[in-house]
Amino acid sequence: DALGQDALGQDALGKATFGRAGCGGEALSGENGRAEPEPRAAGAAEARAAALEESLLLVVTEVLAAAGEERGDESLPLLEQHARLQERELALDLVGHCCVLLGALGRGGEESGAAGGSDALQVGVRLSLLSVLEQLGDSAALVAEAAERALCRMSLAQGRGEGATVAALIEANGDFLLEALSRRLRHQPSGRSRVPLVMEALLSYAGATTLPLLADVVGELIDLADEAVGAADGESRAAPALLPCARAMCALVLAARDCQAADETAASGEGAAAPEGAAVAAAGVSSAVGAAESVGGLAVPGSGEGEGDEAGNELAAMFDSFWSEVAPAEARGGEPGGGEEAAAEGEGPEGQEEAAARREAEVREEEEEEERRNKPPMAPALALRVVQKVEMLLLCSPPSVAHVLLDALAAAIPLLQPWPRALLPALHKLWAPLVSLFDSPELALAAAAMGVLRTAAHLLRGELSVSSMAAAFPPVLRVVAAHGAAPPLTQLRPAGGQAAAEP
Repeated sequence: DALGQDALGQDALGKATFGRAGCGGEALSGENGRAEPEPRAAGAAEARAAALEESLLLVVTEVLAAAGEERGDESLPLLEQHARLQERELALDLVGHCCVLLGALGRGGEESGAAGGSDALQVGVRLSLLSVLEQLGDSAALVAEAAERALCRMSLAQGRGEGATVAALIEANGDFLLEALSRRLRHQPSGRSRVPLVMEALLSYAGATTLPLLADVVGELIDLADEAVGAADGESRAAPALLPCARAMCALVLAARDCQAADETAASGEGAAAPEGAAVAAAGVSSAVGAAESVGGLAVPGSGEGEGDEAGNELAAMFDSFWSEVAPAEARGGEPGGGEEAAAEGEGPEGQEEAAARREAEVREEEEEEERRNKPPMAPALALRVVQKVEMLLLCSPPSVAHVLLDALAAAIPLLQPWPRALLPALHKLWAPLVSLFDSPELALAAAAMGVLRTAAHLLRGELSVSSMAAAFPPVLRVVAAHGAAPPLTQLRPAGGQAAAEP
């Protein structure tokens, strides 16, 4: 524990393991204090490092089973439940410290020229990363905090400097995590229930970078939500099954928002760089022309009268050609030969085929442009899938799940505002369950539902139908009348307990 928390201790461990003490080209082997030749000492150091790495990996493998245990039967005594949670906390802390020590051994091996240290760290990280990510969403705060500490230590072990972040750790192991999630979803039915916990952790810590990787398993997340709803026989069972799925969906919407913002920032940067480059090129051309005019009184090519006349004739011919192509037939009738050419083009079968092909190409271009305006890109499209699923979940979810779903809606509506034709059908479907939450006995839930309504009405005021807005007024007025009016004077009592006299 001390070595895992102290950077100096980690360096000392690496140096001591690889025998970097000694002088005169020799190193101490540690046996009777005798100095051994460098090759023999290096071999002994590598053997010690390999044995220590194997021991640490064995510890990681053994404690992962304890760290991944469920919370247990809640009917057990409270002290026994707390003892089991403490065991899981210690197991996760031990996993994090083992990864830190493996990283120290790897750095010591790199400095001494040995091989295999970084491989052992990679094995340790991949053995424990998925299990640690699962524990981040555990309902017990003690276990979730221990998993977060372990994840930070793993990031510190694998990265250096600014690269020692959780996002960098997840990005470096993204392919492995995607393969592990796919394997669990398709070949391990017992592990499907914990997949939303992993997805929530991945999207929360590195959403903008991992969203393209997780786009293929979003459909599996929607299916898990359907399975949770189908298996629930009441609110008592619906909440534990649906809550991880709802949190993963909310994290998906937030990650889509961050990803879209990053794409827009990159696009705006490229758009600003293009005019700047054009201005620099134009400035370079003008400066070159000025220099040519000023050096020795040389004339700039194309500045003579003959060349100017030729350029003018070419420009006039270009405009005449453009006019003959875009002007209507009536306007071309007065030009010499214009009517005959138009008639020949219109009467000939080849001309008719070319005109029909041009019209078809124009229609296709217009349809593609319309589809681009109505179809959101990858990140908003994933958020749209969540909005389409919220309708069914709001109808059968307890308040804890409904709060998370409303948070997802509040973030998805501004994200999808530029594509109203894609958003409005899904929004109209969930209008009825959203309005029904206004009469909820939990005022916080009713207020969250009204906040989503306010966001939709403010951003889509010109797109929402009158009937949809009219359906929301009676519930709003009922809530205001029930909770916004002052109580009658007969219900107010002074400090003495006597009813207040009416004025």
